[in-house]
This record gives sequence, structure tokens and C-alpha cells, in this order.
Amino acid sequence: MGAQVEERPDGLKVAGRGAGKMHGSEIEPHGDHRIAMAFAVAALGAEGPTTIRDADCAGVSYPTFYDDLARGHRTHRNLTNPFAVSVRIQD
Repeated sequence: MGAQVEERPDGLKVAGRGAGKMHGSEIEPHGDHRIAMAFAVAALGAEGPTTIRDADCAGVSYPTFYDDLARGHRTHRNLTNPFAVSVRIQD
């Protein structure tokens, strides 16, 4: 997705908007629900489509994640600055 990421002992540090625009990508979370959810959120701010394979792995910790994300995104688009997003979920 083109983000500037720094690995830390307790997680990741991702550079903000000043680091440039991210682009859509194909994501393979390898069954890690945290990766699937993190990249779904990142895709909201990226240009172009993002495909998350095996996206259902997010259901392990948050079964309604994609429904809630879509609901929140629709609300955000209606109330503030609209932007296009395309996230394809593949099993």
C-alpha cells in the first residue's frame, strides 16, 4: 500500500498523511485477523481498490467488523469530506 512503517518491539508505527497517499493493494493476511482488519481500515484512505483475501478470519475476534466498518464509513462520508473507497473481500 506504500505506507511508511517502522517495526517496534510492541507493534508498528505508521507514518501519517504527510508521508504521502497510500494505494490499493492485494492483502493476504494468512489467517491473522489483526492484519485483515488493519488493512481494511487502511484501505479507506488509499487510492484505488484493495482486495483482502481470507477476510473472514476477522470474525475470530470481531464477527461484525466489516458491517460496522461499512456503517461507520457511510456515516463518515455523509457527514464530512466524501472520498471513494473500494474494498473487495475474498474468501
